[in-house]
Amino acid sequence: MATGTRLESDSMGTLDWAGVALAVLLGIAYFPIALGEIPSVIGIAFLLAGLGYFGAIVLVLAGYRRSRVYAVGIAYNLLLIALYFVIQQPSLSELAGFGGAVKFGQALFALLLAALVVRRP
Repeated sequence: MATGTRLESDSMGTLDWAGVALAVLLGIAYFPIALGEIPSVIGIAFLLAGLGYFGAIVLVLAGYRRSRVYAVGIAYNLLLIALYFVIQQPSLSELAGFGGAVKFGQALFALLLAALVVRRP
């Protein structure tokens, strides 16, 4: 007997939905960067980073251990931010562009996830 996947979104609040929306935007933001770099290792890494957001969205919508998914999301985003500064070593003008906007979005997302972790037992 096959079982279908059921969304568990009834228990999601405004912050949860804001997180889903931000995760969609961040996931989409990685695809043009990835496509410009594929088939290099960095291009594949960017593609996987973008896909990671969509995987997390699926887990959250399915109701799978949301607090843990949010906690992992905090570490994931902070790691991506740190790697950006270590690997790319962006100039001030680069931070004023698309890359800086994505990093700002990731920092905001990490704060939102922290609020969700604190809110959920």
